[in-house]
Amino acid sequence: MRRRSCAGRSVAGLVGALIPIALSCLTPSCAKPVTGTGQVAWQRDDRFSRADRREILEAAGQAGFTEVRTVSKRWHRPSRDQFHVLVESNQTVTGRRVASMALIICGDVDRHHCDDERGNRPWVRVGQWMTSATIVQVERWRVIDADWHIDVALDDGVTESIADAIILAMHRQSLVNKTGRPDLLVREDVRRALGHRFLGIERIVARADRYEVTTSNDGTGYVFDMRVLGDRVEVGEVSYWDA
Repeated sequence: MRRRSCAGRSVAGLVGALIPIALSCLTPSCAKPVTGTGQVAWQRDDRFSRADRREILEAAGQAGFTEVRTVSKRWHRPSRDQFHVLVESNQTVTGRRVASMALIICGDVDRHHCDDERGNRPWVRVGQWMTSATIVQVERWRVIDADWHIDVALDDGVTESIADAIILAMHRQSLVNKTGRPDLLVREDVRRALGHRFLGIERIVARADRYEVTTSNDGTGYVFDMRVLGDRVEVGEVSYWDA
């Protein structure tokens, strides 16, 4: 299994459709406390210290994000230490569209990701954590197969029907293997990937029928090069990456 170098790319580029909502509180004096902090779900494999948890929630509160439900890392590949924190609210489900509010918070090591969003606005900063205080709406598409489902982040140019075709082919193990590797190994890669916390699909711009499926889980993940030909979904390459 080949490890692919993807310098300069972020797994978090596919958190979902990001729609800017508001620029909220920028000073501690107007900060609101985070509500329901006892119900915040911290991803167990992300290993935030107590100090980190306190500072991240305080930064979210100062940014006006007061209804935190989940906190997780989004790794930047192929770096071994760079990530940013995605803070999300409870999800709302309308049909098969899954939406939540989100705020990106960066540490000192990864501040360049927040720099891109901040523009000329001042930082909201607590300890080593900082944010542009831009609250966005995140949208994902829910793919359903009987009693199984998974929520997928779709890049521009990826339709819901394409997402259904790719993910269902992965789940049902009906991919056409064009990798040159044994079918058993490819099926095992797919099985592991569908268990990861994050999954997104991008369209490969140079090829209209080609898509890249990216997964992420605790600083590791997969990249699948897929081709969609009607009901036929081919996998041409499987790459494993780690942070």
